[in-house]
Amino acid sequence: MLPTFRISRPTALLTAALALAAGLGCGQEILIDRPANPEQTDSFQQLKASSIDILFVIDNSRSMFPHQEALATNFARFLEHLDPDPDKGGEPGEVDYRIAIATTDIRNQGGLLQGQPAVLRPGAGYNPVEVFAENVMVGIEGQALERGLQAAELALEAAGKLRGSGGERLFLRPNAFLYLIFLSDEDDNSFGEIRYFQRRFESIKGIGNENTVVVSAIAGPVPGGCETARPGTRYHELTQLTGGVLGNLCTEDWSQTLRELAFTGLGLRKRFQLKYPVENFDGSGVVNATDFRYIRVNYPCDTPDEDPHLREYICSQVERACPSGNDEPSAIRCYPYWDEDDGVTYDRRENTLVFSGAAVPGPGSTVEARYTPRTK
Repeated sequence: MLPTFRISRPTALLTAALALAAGLGCGQEILIDRPANPEQTDSFQQLKASSIDILFVIDNSRSMFPHQEALATNFARFLEHLDPDPDKGGEPGEVDYRIAIATTDIRNQGGLLQGQPAVLRPGAGYNPVEVFAENVMVGIEGQALERGLQAAELALEAAGKLRGSGGERLFLRPNAFLYLIFLSDEDDNSFGEIRYFQRRFESIKGIGNENTVVVSAIAGPVPGGCETARPGTRYHELTQLTGGVLGNLCTEDWSQTLRELAFTGLGLRKRFQLKYPVENFDGSGVVNATDFRYIRVNYPCDTPDEDPHLREYICSQVERACPSGNDEPSAIRCYPYWDEDDGVTYDRRENTLVFSGAAVPGPGSTVEARYTPRTK
């Protein structure tokens, strides 16, 4: 906002008279320049969970083979947001994750983690995408009465006892977020109220860590379900209580669902509220890309060119400022498309930039928006 100056009435009258006399004396119109509104630059840091333990609970009843296969095929879309290069360890943007798998069959496999190794982690000498694709095919001979929440409880109790060669926890690590993801074409049939399982999962993490537990699911949509899945009503209720999401099991393309699950688990922000409303230059009231000087996402200079966040369908332009020749920090700058699916839009009512799909800024990035504030 421009500073306000108070002028006394006599001074104002004298100033106006002198201006009028000068104008009449020269025979020219009086032009009074209105100073342009100063531009505003808002900057936001995209933080991430530094470490996260992820438990997938997979329905292994007879109808689940195609859904297990879909998860295995599309898992790379999930992992790329935690581990940009699964063949390396310690690369920029990598999250310190652990991934385990259990089934909904508590009668025959309660507390049993699936596959080898039972806990996947980055930089361990194998490709986690390939190993997960094998481990997640848990078969279809499981109990027909799916009790996913009870199965998760038993699996977490077992996983919490696992220790490495140095005695360190392999899962349920003290400083790690806990992320539970359920996959089922039936609703949960566990004994117990949803609030019980919310409290139970939080208590497993320990006192003071209640806000580090998130539950998501890929299940039948609520309330109607679909042709191949019943509505996942109980899963939906638990996702709402913990800030998770309910992905639609019935969609053909799972890539967007798995991206959304990854963003939710990492705690990545998708909405960034600006400090001031944006001036709309064409007067339509509908703010779009042309009303910003720029919107960009800055990544560290050691981010590789093949990073998923720098892909052509996300960035209209990628600009390298490494090292920068001015006072701005060195960075690789991605200017996202103005797009509702894999880009950025502006929510006028909330005065917020909204990133969608694969364009959601990655961990460790910085979002910058430069614009002219609206004065009225």
